[in-house]
Amino acid sequence: MFLFLHALLNMPLLENFKSCVFCGSMFVLTPGFCRYCSLEIEKRTYAPKVIIVKGMIVRPLFLWSELHNLWVKHLAYSLKGGGCMPEQNFLAHLFLSIKNFKLKNADFYCAPGRHGDHAHEWAAAITSAVGKDFRRPFIKKSIKQKTKTKAEREMINIEISERPIKTKNANKAIFLDDIVATGSTAHNSLSLLEGYVFNEVWCIAYKEHCSD
Repeated sequence: MFLFLHALLNMPLLENFKSCVFCGSMFVLTPGFCRYCSLEIEKRTYAPKVIIVKGMIVRPLFLWSELHNLWVKHLAYSLKGGGCMPEQNFLAHLFLSIKNFKLKNADFYCAPGRHGDHAHEWAAAITSAVGKDFRRPFIKKSIKQKTKTKAEREMINIEISERPIKTKNANKAIFLDDIVATGSTAHNSLSLLEGYVFNEVWCIAYKEHCSD
C-alpha cells in the first residue's frame, strides 16, 4: 500500500495539479484562481480610480477595509509568503487591462523586502506583462510593520543600497507594492530617488482604516 501511494503521489499527472488559493476549489482549469473566484475578483476591482496618499497617486486594484470587503483581506493573506506567481500574473493582467497606461518613460521600483515575497512577485508580474525590468534598491531598517502602531509605521526608516541610474528620458517612477496602508514605505522610498517628475504607486490593495 505504501509503495502504491508513493507511486501515485509522484505521477506526472499530479505535478501540475493545483487548487485555487482563494477558495481551495479543485476546479482550476488553468494556473491561478478557479473560474468562480476569477469572475468575483474581476467584479470587485477599484481600478482605474486613484487615491492620493501623502501627495502620491496610488492606484490600487482593490480597497481593503476592516469594516467591509473582508474577502480582500483573505486574498492578501492567500498571497503572503510568495509562491503564487500564476495568481499574481492574473492580478497584474487584470490591473493593466483596466486602463491604457503610457509606460514608455517610466521606471519601476519594487518595495523593500526579501526576494520571492508577495511584493516581489507583484513587481515581477507587472513588469513581465509590460516588458520592463524593475529595480530593488530599497532596504527597510525596522521591525515588522504588523508589530507597530499606526504612528510608528509613519516613522518607518528606508535606506537605499545604491543610487539607481535613471533610464534615459524617464520622467516617472512607479513604486510596486502588494499592500499600501499609511503610504510611508512608498513615500520614504520614492523620496530617495532623483530626477523624476512624477511618482505613482501601484498596489494590489489599499488598506483603509489602518488600526493602531
